[in-house]
Amino acid sequence: MFVKKIRGARRHVRNIDSLQSTPAVLPAEAITDYHYYVEKLGLGPWHWHYFREGRQPPQRIRQMAVAHLLNTFFDWEKQTQARAHEYYLTIWLVAPDFAHNSQVVWGRRERVTWYQDMDDEPVVDGPPLPLEYQQLPGAERLIWQPHRWEELIAEDDHPLGWPAWALKRFHHFYTTEEGARYLVVQTGWRWAGRRPATTIY
Repeated sequence: MFVKKIRGARRHVRNIDSLQSTPAVLPAEAITDYHYYVEKLGLGPWHWHYFREGRQPPQRIRQMAVAHLLNTFFDWEKQTQARAHEYYLTIWLVAPDFAHNSQVVWGRRERVTWYQDMDDEPVVDGPPLPLEYQQLPGAERLIWQPHRWEELIAEDDHPLGWPAWALKRFHHFYTTEEGARYLVVQTGWRWAGRRPATTIY
């Protein structure tokens, strides 16, 4: 497969390098109006969304991006604890769809229950957080749990049958109350990083 050379790669690396030590801003309107906010990664040319090709940004880029998310997590935690109310705060690290879906997730009030209900059960025998992230400063302060990263494929989009690549992966079927049928297929893993349960929000 031909891979196009990234133009201005050094400049992009410098931008990400300066980003990693700077936490993202938690906007005031997110706190007062929406009660939730997510910080996703802006990785420019590395913002790939082709999990079936197994494409991820280089390890160095991913480590710098995770350092940014860790700094953001602890900065938002400090800001939110000062307000003395219940909140939800988690880092999601996704593989192989890293750049498109890795993020810091923050919520309060009704969003706490909303996010908790949305969380599926961690996979007890799932893979541990990759070593390349475990070694980053701050990662050891969180508990990391593996969750299946899944995609919903609508039956209506595949009148000739489910795609073969999906049936070869871990999957199950889901039918909505309206009768729409979906194939839920695992495309990777999501590691959720949180504070220990004894100190949760």
